[in-house]
Amino acid sequence: MDKKKLIAIGVAAIAVAVAIIVAAFALKGAQGGSEEGPATTDATQAQEQIEQTADADEGGDAVEQSEDENARELTDEQKALIDGYSDEEKQICALLAASTWTASKETATVVFTEDSFCEYKNGEQAKGEPRRYAISAVDSSSSVESGVNGERVQTDDVTLSLLLDDGQQTIAHLITQTSTSSELPGITVSSNIFEDSSSYLRVKASKGLSVEGLNSQAVELMGGKQDELKSKLTEWCAIAYPTASIASWDGKVEVNYNTNLLQTSFMLNNQANSRVTVVYDMAYGEFSVDTKAGA
Repeated sequence: MDKKKLIAIGVAAIAVAVAIIVAAFALKGAQGGSEEGPATTDATQAQEQIEQTADADEGGDAVEQSEDENARELTDEQKALIDGYSDEEKQICALLAASTWTASKETATVVFTEDSFCEYKNGEQAKGEPRRYAISAVDSSSSVESGVNGERVQTDDVTLSLLLDDGQQTIAHLITQTSTSSELPGITVSSNIFEDSSSYLRVKASKGLSVEGLNSQAVELMGGKQDELKSKLTEWCAIAYPTASIASWDGKVEVNYNTNLLQTSFMLNNQANSRVTVVYDMAYGEFSVDTKAGA
């Protein structure tokens, strides 16, 4: 199969993924308040991810601040590449930015905009500033296999040549697996430029975080600031553990009156059942997350 045909197949695969997302939006709008059945649950995945990003921005502006205010400047060469993007390259950047990406068991996450990316581990930004990127070339390959149950699985590997803000050239792979047994394709992004994980999987992000189990005595020790506690946990989990939807209190509070610090923990309902420790400064009335405590 010649190179042009392979590239066309890769473009078509991405176009199918985007078309499914658009169709899901249209279907949700047309159905209005009707009950959503199993067949449409996966089809709303991308929309819920976008809604989760909006929820995180309202909670603390953490994502937007990290990517826009602290990111390095685009170089003139990068700007020229971006100005000349094809429709295919624009689609790829839009897919990266609209999705939530995590490593296995959410040990790390990567957040994309259409021209930058930043890795996070335990909710903390990786070393250095968010990196700016521009696509300089795209190549594609495709293969089709039959699964054990007779399903047809197509794998499309879109190879991206990226120019980074320090002039470095690197390669990233956007791999899409489409199966006749699933509604939406599975997509991973991998590159040797990533520090905390070699690859990240597109996942379904939660639409918010519910804090459960706190009793009145614990809330009183926190100055009655239950809403501020929820806001801090929601903001932090949107980056560190984006699939978590429930934070369950472990029932323990430790208070150090010498330092005026209160410490308590919550168990999340993500795949790894991660443990998050929150510190409340009783002197200043402020919450923080202890990223060094057990996850």
